[in-house]
Amino acid sequence: MRKRLHKKIEKAIGDIDKMTQRLETAYSAVMTICQALQSAINGIQSYLTRFPMKVEDWATNPPIHSGEYILWFIREGKEPQSRKYILAKGKWHDAKGNEIDVKQYKPSMWMLLPTFDPGVIDMYRRRDKAVE
Repeated sequence: MRKRLHKKIEKAIGDIDKMTQRLETAYSAVMTICQALQSAINGIQSYLTRFPMKVEDWATNPPIHSGEYILWFIREGKEPQSRKYILAKGKWHDAKGNEIDVKQYKPSMWMLLPTFDPGVIDMYRRRDKAVE
């Protein structure tokens, strides 16, 4: 009886060891994939603009850098409205490219839109072609 029980226990221990080795192999494969994905994400993030994507108050901190902005206009009794404008060389332009004086509209808040490197844009275009 003891010999049979001893053999069963040894077999169970051997099975546990094999399973542990398989789990360790799977874990190392998953970690390798995760590291590759993390470096790809870090590479893509480096192509984003250096400015943070956060909403700022126009009155205390108006935008000064050239780029595309979303401006919010909040009026009493009305729903907040947002518009996209471009600041280039200190002058504001609307979507049609016309120069405008944004200050007369008294924007409440603003956010700088991220800009992407042409390589990132090309990568996404190729990915969309591959999906089709």
